[in-house]
Amino acid sequence: MSASAARSQRATSSSSRLYATACAVAGALLLALAGATWWMLEKAYVSSVQLAYSEVDAASQRLSDRVQRLLDQVNQTASLVKHYQEHSGSVDLQELEKTGLLAPSGRVSVALSDQAGQVFAKTKAPGAVPNKVTHVADRQHFQASWTRPGLAVTEPVFSEELQRWLVPAGRQLRRSDGSFAGAVLMAFDAALLTEGFLVNDQPGNVVGVLGAEGIFRSRLSDERQSAGDLVDGARMLRAAKRTERSMTPTPSPTDRVARFSSVTQIPGHDLYAMVAVPASTSMAGYEALRVRSMAVAGLAALVIIAITLVLTRQSSHLRRTVVEKELAEQRVFHEKELLEVTLRSIVDGVATTNHLGRVTYLNPAAEEMTGWPAAEAIGKPLSEVAPLVHAHTRERLNHGLAELGRPGAQPRSARDSVLVHRSGVHRSIEDSAAPILGRSGVAVGAVLVFHDVSPAKKLAAEMSYQASHDLLTGLLNRAAFEVRLDTALATGDAEAHGVVICLDLDQFKVVNDTCGHAAGDQLLKQVTTLLTQEVRKQDTLARLGGDEFAVLLEACPLEPALRVAEALRLRISELQFVWEGRSFQLTVSIGLVPFKAHQYNRTDLLRVADSSCYVAKEAGRNRVHVYDDADTAVATRNGELDWYSRLQKALTEDRFVLYAQRIASIQENGGGFESVEVLIRLQDDEGKIVAPMAFIPAAERYGLMPSIDRWVISKALQMHAGFARHYKLPARFSINLSGASMADASLVDFVRDQLKAHRVAPELVCFEITETAAVGNFDVAVQMMHGMRDLGCRFALDDFGAGMSSFTYLKRLPVDYVKIDGAFVKDMAKDTVDFAMVEAIHNVAHRMGLRTVAEFVQNDATIEMLRRLGVDYVQGYGVEKPRPLDDASRATEGMAVKVVPVQLIAA
Repeated sequence: MSASAARSQRATSSSSRLYATACAVAGALLLALAGATWWMLEKAYVSSVQLAYSEVDAASQRLSDRVQRLLDQVNQTASLVKHYQEHSGSVDLQELEKTGLLAPSGRVSVALSDQAGQVFAKTKAPGAVPNKVTHVADRQHFQASWTRPGLAVTEPVFSEELQRWLVPAGRQLRRSDGSFAGAVLMAFDAALLTEGFLVNDQPGNVVGVLGAEGIFRSRLSDERQSAGDLVDGARMLRAAKRTERSMTPTPSPTDRVARFSSVTQIPGHDLYAMVAVPASTSMAGYEALRVRSMAVAGLAALVIIAITLVLTRQSSHLRRTVVEKELAEQRVFHEKELLEVTLRSIVDGVATTNHLGRVTYLNPAAEEMTGWPAAEAIGKPLSEVAPLVHAHTRERLNHGLAELGRPGAQPRSARDSVLVHRSGVHRSIEDSAAPILGRSGVAVGAVLVFHDVSPAKKLAAEMSYQASHDLLTGLLNRAAFEVRLDTALATGDAEAHGVVICLDLDQFKVVNDTCGHAAGDQLLKQVTTLLTQEVRKQDTLARLGGDEFAVLLEACPLEPALRVAEALRLRISELQFVWEGRSFQLTVSIGLVPFKAHQYNRTDLLRVADSSCYVAKEAGRNRVHVYDDADTAVATRNGELDWYSRLQKALTEDRFVLYAQRIASIQENGGGFESVEVLIRLQDDEGKIVAPMAFIPAAERYGLMPSIDRWVISKALQMHAGFARHYKLPARFSINLSGASMADASLVDFVRDQLKAHRVAPELVCFEITETAAVGNFDVAVQMMHGMRDLGCRFALDDFGAGMSSFTYLKRLPVDYVKIDGAFVKDMAKDTVDFAMVEAIHNVAHRMGLRTVAEFVQNDATIEMLRRLGVDYVQGYGVEKPRPLDDASRATEGMAVKVVPVQLIAA
């Protein structure tokens, strides 16, 4: 075989291997391309679906807020009519209609009916009750008002008179004794719920308001308004939970259009706001991206295949004609073309220079970033085409080409800089550079890469601003204010001093509750403008949250700071805030705390300032309270705040304990039960027992008593069985309730559940209340007491004879026992007036069929006097001192007197 034939055979074999390798590589690249395209499209699809749900969630929330505001208007109208009717006995609905007090104005009708459903008054506008209809006992909105104390919104009805759908609503009327007296009947245009509500500017959207049963109160689809449509209520309720969302849109049962939908419950009502957006609208961006991606992927696949074929063919040809210069030049040419395509496809700007620093190439991204077309830039100095300046000082930067031309030079890593566009516009970039080496290893030029970071820096700047500023007012937020305060406190100047001013608006909640959050936001903006005008430029004004503001005055003595505080107070008091025809006069309570460097840490200083502001509010509001080291009011406030956190920790860690004290029967007919009063105690970190009077005032002030009362109820009923098994007679527990718990409508259900869970008979539980707690919200308290008595529980009126006690209230409260205040009992043996008070209270209580309990009984002589008076039970140290409820030894000890009903007291 000749040498040329051998070379040909080797070239053929080598070409075959090369072709197989190229095909394998191309196949791997195509698989990678397909996988990357699928992954990208999958992520884009998920993101588009999430964005679609975010859009409909936001829209349904807006619709829910809008409907809630409308229902609040309707409820306010019902409350107005209810108020007039219940307090004056009559109301001229047509006169109210003329004056525009029935909102929403012109689109609501009102009627009044008695308890039997007989209509006795209505507006001229029909709807609430159709014309010629005088009896509405069979109407839904009348029936719904029987059981629901608030506004009851019922299913829509079509008015033949008005030729449109109406939404009926009702609210019950009550007599002074709390019984049902009739109803305020209303009807408003169903279109009010959804008309004019826009999700976006695309067709096919559906919005609606529907009830839990699945009936639409109002439905709007492409400006077509309807009501009364029925959908799957169970499916709607599942949608409201937002936990079982499908990644594919659901076809509508009405028009079979696939839509993304969101359902949001309207607070306070069994109504739901529903928004549905066609998938064709929500996923349009994704579909366009999918088409583009598939096209690009297909083109890329063709490029890979084409490159593979070209490279294999050229490589095979090069193997066979390796000595031929023309093929070598052709190979170089194709490689250059491939590099050109690659450089054009990347998003970073790329520029190359020769050894003199003159531009030899700019890719399209570099052309856009510099403003120079490649044809014009080639041959010009790089410093002219792509001038760089420092990111902060704006000093001119050197590209470092001279350093790259030195032997052994390494690539320069990326650095922050600013690229100056040909038009003068600055753009934040990261620039890096590397030498281009020739065959001999000597640099023949350089390549520079410009990575645009301006969007990322803009985003970082926006995030930094949002992190340190209040978005509503533009003032510094609490975090930024604390940083400024830390700096002022940590100054190296030991004589540096300043003042912190804490401001709290006095009537802000009234504006918010009366006019809504939009009014509250506008008020905060106006207040911010006033405060800004009264502080110096070097002072720090911040909104700490809600209606609370703070000012840091650095290098400011107390007297000037007082003038500033008074000026702030005066400006706020002069503000007349007007919203939709309503006018509000505002005031502000201000706490002022002077400080020196290193005198406080930031937490203590802010706490003192907040407490000083609170003291100003407690002292009557619209005043400035200046703190000093001897300020007992602030110290008391701080002590209560300490108790607040300790009580929260005690509830979390279950650190309360129950004690018990016997209540003994001293009459022949008073037996039948082993009775104790259970008292709450707190175990501190050292295991010591803390008496209730140390922490109960703080618990009442900060609203923790309902939680403590519920803990006592649950724990006592849990321990009941263990306590009762030591005795032959049934054990009766009585539980004191705070005033806050008396106003808790859900307490009856809680007690019912606890009795059932711990298997305690209701007649073995007696709840103690004070008259002060009951009369604070008398009607609600009486209603709650009746609910407890319906369960089978008993009630005792505690501390009777002290404070504002009244026999009138005793007559009206549904109680079984009266506990005579111990202040009269303890000295009755030597004080005739006290003796007479005990005798009078006992006689009146017995005449009313109530049993009496004497507290603070200290000795046998007092017990004997009480027995002769006929008092039923006694309690005090003369009977037994309080001991832990789980102390079993009490059952084995002898007793001088007979034991009576157990009372658990959360105090």
